[in-house]
Amino acid sequence: MNVSSYYKEKGQDAVLEAYYRSEADIPLVFVGFLNAGDTLDSLKTLKTQLDHTYGTREVHFLYQLPREQVLEIFKKATLFLHASHEEGFPMVILESMQFGIPFICTDVGNVRDLCAELIINSPLEMATKINALLGSPDYYNQMSQELHYTIKEYTYEKIVGKVESVIQD
Repeated sequence: MNVSSYYKEKGQDAVLEAYYRSEADIPLVFVGFLNAGDTLDSLKTLKTQLDHTYGTREVHFLYQLPREQVLEIFKKATLFLHASHEEGFPMVILESMQFGIPFICTDVGNVRDLCAELIINSPLEMATKINALLGSPDYYNQMSQELHYTIKEYTYEKIVGKVESVIQD
């Protein structure tokens, strides 16, 4: 699963390539809210090219869904894949953690603080990490539990408390 506006900077092309290079046998679902230029069309064209190279895979491109539907998709997701080129504080990563969904992400924003082990730098690294998580239920469950535990440190009360302590210092 990937939730992000359809902008080239969001790296959905890298997510798509990683998915095709992986051994995943589950569908890939993209959920986008905005579409910059021809990004969505470019992704669909890339999917067709990757289908020819790797064989047809199940990929869904969803657009402008109501928030409730996005949350339902999160509840059914197995992995969250994010390859953005730059982010400040990617809230979608925190949302995936809230649902106990392991994420695989580029090194953007504060993601390294959340789980450095799941940081990747290329589609090939993402494909390898997809295979590792989906190929080992023990590893998958360990990551899911660790991320769900970590998210408890990111409540508004704790974040405000940290900000207040920095201001007071």
